[in-house]
Amino acid sequence: MRRKRAGEPGGAIIDELRVYKMYPGKLEAYLELSQSIAIPFRGNDYGQLLGFWSVESGTVSSVVNLWRHESFATREALRTKLGQAEVWQRYTQQTHPLNQHQTVRLLSPVLPLAMPTTSDNTYELRFITARTGKADTVARLLRDAAPRAETATTIGVWTNLFGEIYEVVCLSVHSDIQQSLRGPWSAQWRAFLRAHGAMIDNIEASVLLPIPASPLQ
Repeated sequence: MRRKRAGEPGGAIIDELRVYKMYPGKLEAYLELSQSIAIPFRGNDYGQLLGFWSVESGTVSSVVNLWRHESFATREALRTKLGQAEVWQRYTQQTHPLNQHQTVRLLSPVLPLAMPTTSDNTYELRFITARTGKADTVARLLRDAAPRAETATTIGVWTNLFGEIYEVVCLSVHSDIQQSLRGPWSAQWRAFLRAHGAMIDNIEASVLLPIPASPLQ
């Protein structure tokens, strides 16, 4: 699959990956509130929305969204401003009871996010825990030799700036995920792990579907 860049790295740009796990049966209500209130209100005034997905395989009843900020300082200022907005306060009063758990990752782009040229895609998010001191190396290897095939490509690789500091985050897009799993894509991932698995402790993967409001489709 061909791709075009959504943005090039520069300065202190950071991407913020937020994962929300809902209580069972509450996912649809959360998505409705997000699409009717949160996303229209925020626009790109509080960070640029890059993608918004529901998790279809992995930690189900979960939502993943990805935002871009010009810097950590900008992100902090905008989050403070957002928290003071009455619309946002009313929104969170409705969504907090739905949310069982959330995690926030502040990410440094190694392979800057690329926009897929196809639509109706399925996405795959991998959290790769590298061994101590190996995250940067693993991230560069994925940047330079990420698995790719006719139906799939890696569109973003990041290292985690806070929290799990030896974690690499990898986002891939599939136009036909079943074909990807049966074809060269899966074989290339196995080859990558055979070659570099000694630097990796663990991998967790989720299959994501974009919601209608997501820029990445």
